[in-house]
Amino acid sequence: MATPTRYDLTGLRRGDSVPAVDLATVTDGANAPVPIASALMQIRDLRDVLICEWSTTAGSLTITGADANVVHMERVPAMVTATWRPGPHVYDLEVTSVAGDTITVIEGTAHIAADISRRAS
Repeated sequence: MATPTRYDLTGLRRGDSVPAVDLATVTDGANAPVPIASALMQIRDLRDVLICEWSTTAGSLTITGADANVVHMERVPAMVTATWRPGPHVYDLEVTSVAGDTITVIEGTAHIAADISRRAS
């Protein structure tokens, strides 16, 4: 199995919206598309406590592309990120191929910065 791509997430701020983005295009060792059946991404703090989760099951990740091999993350609203605990975290993106193989395609750190200004409840 291939080694996951390392990518450290920077610029995440509690209370700010996160725009929609294509996270990964999944290919095999010969650069052929790997059709994806499902995907799961989690951010966890350094004590392994879940901070946030995205999945195809929940609709927060979608599979796109002509070859069904692109993982797209939907926009994360500020009301969701407002619940995130600032500090250093880890994350990964795991896909399950149509063939049934589970592959971690991206992993890294995710630093969530504290917000200063907060809206009154």
